[in-house]
Amino acid sequence: MKIMKILLSSLIMAGLLFSTTANVLADDGDSGKETPNDYIGQVSTAISDVLPGRAGMRPGIQPNAVNPVPGGGYATAQATLVWAVARMDGIADTSLSSSVQSTYSLCATATQVYKNGVPKGGAGQVCGARSGGGSVRSKKSVYEYVFGYTWRLDTNHSVTAPGYSWHPSLTIYATP
Repeated sequence: MKIMKILLSSLIMAGLLFSTTANVLADDGDSGKETPNDYIGQVSTAISDVLPGRAGMRPGIQPNAVNPVPGGGYATAQATLVWAVARMDGIADTSLSSSVQSTYSLCATATQVYKNGVPKGGAGQVCGARSGGGSVRSKKSVYEYVFGYTWRLDTNHSVTAPGYSWHPSLTIYATP
């Protein structure tokens, strides 16, 4: 009888463990269960560029700098890899600082996520007309075990307006 109780307890525990694992791996990200609270690691990089200070004036690109614009402000491109145990998210953000007064066309693309050099897909380009504090985001989620692998994210960004055009590309790596 004691052996039966131990066997039954073991089967119940195995069933619960399998059920929990299957639910995590089956989550497609559209179920509403995906939250930033389940992230356990992150790496990111960003660069900023000056927006035109005066009509007809176009300063050069200044990576990792905060640059003035009419009324103050700057454009930023950011690439982020963030992960949970069974999901890697590759995120491309393109944004404007809150003091930007003009409207710009912003685009972001999480072009490709790689796991140990193997392409795992990318997300489509997301674009929109934005002004001060505005941003756009493109995100690709890969539902696989993340630990012990080298992950790479390639992103493309675009910020344009009449007389201004900035198109940076970023690459970031993580080995959780």
